[in-house]
Amino acid sequence: MNGKTVDEIVSEVKKNCALFYPEVASLIRRIYYKHKEFESDQKTKNDFMSRISEPSKHPDFPFSTAYIGQNAAIDELVNSTDPIITLCSSTGTGKTPVYLTALKKCLDMGMRCLVIAPRKDLQGQLVREYCEHFAKRGMPLYEVMRREEYCKELPNPRLEVDARGNKIAACRARYKRKGKWFFEYKGVEYEYPCEDCPFDEHKSKVLDKYRRCKAVPVLNPGNYYYIYNEIEDEKLYPDVVVVDEADVFYNMVTQSVTIRQHILEIVLEHHNELTSEQNEVLDKLLENKTLSQDDIICLLKAVADGLLLKAESVEKELEMAEGAVKFSKEKLRELNSLLDELYSNRRRVLKFTKWPDRIFHYWEGKNVVVEAYLESDEFFKKVFPEPYVKKRIIISATAPKTNYKIVSYNVEFPFAKVISVPIAKFTYTNVFKNPISFEEDPKQAEAILDTTFKDFIHPLSLEVGKLFGYDTNIPTPVFTGALNFNDKMDVVFRKNGIKKYLIHREGNLNEIIKKFLTMEYDYIALARGAEHGGNWYQFPFMTILRMPFRDITTPREKAFRKFLGNEDVWRENYEWDALSCLIQACGRNARHPTSFAVSVILDKKFNQVYENIKAKNPSLIPEWFRKRLIFPRVENSKVVWYDDYGRPFTI
Repeated sequence: MNGKTVDEIVSEVKKNCALFYPEVASLIRRIYYKHKEFESDQKTKNDFMSRISEPSKHPDFPFSTAYIGQNAAIDELVNSTDPIITLCSSTGTGKTPVYLTALKKCLDMGMRCLVIAPRKDLQGQLVREYCEHFAKRGMPLYEVMRREEYCKELPNPRLEVDARGNKIAACRARYKRKGKWFFEYKGVEYEYPCEDCPFDEHKSKVLDKYRRCKAVPVLNPGNYYYIYNEIEDEKLYPDVVVVDEADVFYNMVTQSVTIRQHILEIVLEHHNELTSEQNEVLDKLLENKTLSQDDIICLLKAVADGLLLKAESVEKELEMAEGAVKFSKEKLRELNSLLDELYSNRRRVLKFTKWPDRIFHYWEGKNVVVEAYLESDEFFKKVFPEPYVKKRIIISATAPKTNYKIVSYNVEFPFAKVISVPIAKFTYTNVFKNPISFEEDPKQAEAILDTTFKDFIHPLSLEVGKLFGYDTNIPTPVFTGALNFNDKMDVVFRKNGIKKYLIHREGNLNEIIKKFLTMEYDYIALARGAEHGGNWYQFPFMTILRMPFRDITTPREKAFRKFLGNEDVWRENYEWDALSCLIQACGRNARHPTSFAVSVILDKKFNQVYENIKAKNPSLIPEWFRKRLIFPRVENSKVVWYDDYGRPFTI
């Protein structure tokens, strides 16, 4: 806290809010009215679109015109001999039609092609938007899904509602009896799969066309993850793979596996059938002794073997139960569910044994957590191995550290701006070492988050709301960067009389984003991960309260720091991870080059981290982000705005 008291920090925040609020409000009004003038002048609008566009040079491109840079990007993706190519541009600049057009050319050259979309909803959206166009040109796109998901889309599907209120295919809750599978729907028993189920025929058709380079399957990280672990078949590997929003896929595949207490208990049940080496490691674990890298690999194999032994015993129990009257259908479902869980956990554990030198571990309570860390190039080569996969096309709004080609193009967004306003350092120390209790101590209500919301965020949201004709504030995402900060924002909202708001808590991100998109809420507090949670173009104004740093106090971060073994390397990773998340978030609320979109960054740490990374690794900062940035300077007690190139800002 640098020796400052809570009162001193709050006083500084109030001073900065008073200085910057009227200037930021005035700046946003200028941008808004200039945008309104632009929208009302069709000639100016047409001239602008002509300036940033050119005729499409590729017959398979979905549009007659392309943004300048798209034609060249398609050529580079097709002609590059690099094993990894990164396509980098902001949201709303047409990266999807670029890579699909490139895939069409690759397909025509007899190369098997595959697309991995970042989320299930975008997987379906991609297919719906582009399937008809490319199917007419000999490249149908197929959304790959599980049988249960496929059956939901059929006419008159047999659906039930699960405990969370979601509609699911009734055949998900199946059970086995006398060697056959069954499920119930409205009290009637059906054999699984249904006799008239078209899924198997559909699956065979898609795989056949894929193998013969006649179609492109579109998967999400979840179902690719399943295929990768279950079917390592040379004939199924693509020649060319596109990974859209590549960091989402990276996080999915390297996501930690937690060896929970009940998993260890299952493994210990079968200790007599494990090797002496495996039992020695289990003893070390139970005695809380330090585990070496070799010990962790041995532990993972012991867990995998123990889960397999347990699964085999459950399968035998199922065989015995199938004809027994005493076993109800519910019991059969329970056993099958356990079997699925055992095999799923085993797949996850085995995944990490493939990268023995790239894993680290830590304790969370009584549970052991194992996680993998690989550099971007190393990761994509391991997941899509040579010599099977010839080309890996990585799609991202921010370029990863790579030794291979980066294809980028920048489309002008004149009314999309990112305004950096140094209100305070929203550090863990400033916020959490000075606890606030609004109900018990009114004086402590003048804490850092409350002051920032009351004196800056809420008045500015009201101001933007007026511009858009709202009676109240405009619906505003507040990116806090961490779940524990969201807990504090919950109290801040209540104290300030905000009744319609949503809080992103662990595990409910997609659910609350869908709720917020109904436009019925005033605010939503979002933590890390929300930068990938969808496009925010319905919300032209948002605030970045805090840099989304990882919490350095967690067992995970301490173990990761030790694993890297170099403080400078860890610091660089730590800062770039936070900055790349922030950059992704800032690109989400502008869908089109003519969009009005403003993001306001309030954390002083942003300037420090941004300048540090720009000095050390300038290639990591995407050009589109630099062109949207605006910084204030106080000159002769007056705020003057500059762009990131040191020029006075003009709109």
